[in-house]
Amino acid sequence: MGPLERLYLFLHRRRFAGRLRDQVRFEGQRVVSVGNLSAGGTGKTPATMLLARHAVRPLVLLRGYRGSASKEGALVSDGGAGPALDASRVGDEALLFARAGFPVAIGRDRAALIRRFAADRDLVLLDDAFQNPSVFHDHELVLLDARVSPDHMRLFPFGRFREPLSALERASTVLFTHCDRITEQEVRALQTRVETYVRPDAIFRSRHRALGLEPELAAGSAVGVFSGIGRADGFHQAVVALGYRIQAQRQFKDHHFFTQRELGDLFERNPELPWVCTAKDFVRLKAGSYPPERLHVLEIELEILGDREDGFLERVLGPARRR
Repeated sequence: MGPLERLYLFLHRRRFAGRLRDQVRFEGQRVVSVGNLSAGGTGKTPATMLLARHAVRPLVLLRGYRGSASKEGALVSDGGAGPALDASRVGDEALLFARAGFPVAIGRDRAALIRRFAADRDLVLLDDAFQNPSVFHDHELVLLDARVSPDHMRLFPFGRFREPLSALERASTVLFTHCDRITEQEVRALQTRVETYVRPDAIFRSRHRALGLEPELAAGSAVGVFSGIGRADGFHQAVVALGYRIQAQRQFKDHHFFTQRELGDLFERNPELPWVCTAKDFVRLKAGSYPPERLHVLEIELEILGDREDGFLERVLGPARRR
């Protein structure tokens, strides 16, 4: 670890300790943090979707990254009618949860959001809160992308990691994602390293399962793909696994808001080609900025491997699980 990485880690730990001193506890709700060690790309959104789907009365709390309403906080959806705000106000992830029918709120102050919006909820799912202990977490779920070797987990500013692997000592449960993208030997090597800090029965494996395209498109078709997500390689592999042939691709930065000119360039440069994006990208598209008959959205879900889904849900959700 170089001097800049040590400096970053020192500053991070000092900030963490300050938040811990001012930590707020809530009675009556089970607070579950869904976090990771890296800056995105592990699959927190589909993991949180899985948990929310199996909970009785959940509330999903997101920061609302790049949303203008993040500072003051906002209720995006109460789980009934669809969201009244767009992605520029609340961020793309919040719209995904709202359109799936889950209550969701966004804002920087987690404690304030719980006070304002969680009175009738028995489960609060905190997105990306492993490094933020300002609210007490009843359960710490930490996701690790199995495709990333521990030897390549470099800290900021030279890598994507916020904390070293040893931070998993604070985890209640660890979930490996994208396990189908590497060999069994590689997964076992990762598990051996992680077991230094986490009990074996607290470690689970998962994969992102592609459900298909919406609207449907005949298998074997040639397509173009575009995205603004943390890691696009898994998205591309999922499209190919469904039987499509990628003939063109364009990758933007994570959480990118697509302009009409960018989309026009994609569709006009390949006038006969249908294009595929992720659901997270789709909610950032403005109506009228693309030809809807040529756009298809990849639908995915997280699958817990090894017939351990029940054990995973019971461990993480506890009494807030739907029976």
